[in-house]
Amino acid sequence: MNQNNKDIQIVNKLCGSSMTKETFIGLMVSIIIKKSIFTKNNDTSDFINKVFDIELPFYIVRSRTLMAAKICRILIDCDSKNLKKISVFS
Repeated sequence: MNQNNKDIQIVNKLCGSSMTKETFIGLMVSIIIKKSIFTKNNDTSDFINKVFDIELPFYIVRSRTLMAAKICRILIDCDSKNLKKISVFS
């Protein structure tokens, strides 16, 4: 089994259970940072656009760290109800 399949299985297991806001933020950061899930930054940006309905500026798309920081900021500012709406996994 390749690394990508393992990553997807881990995400599926975590998403099947209830999780805290902090766990969800950590999961999103892990998904954004890992190159084995999205090999190109544009793919990561597309994922963020679909999940969070956010169009990131070009300078942020060039850096996975900046994308993760932006998503962390958005998720920290969200309340629980909005977090459930945002999550495609819930």
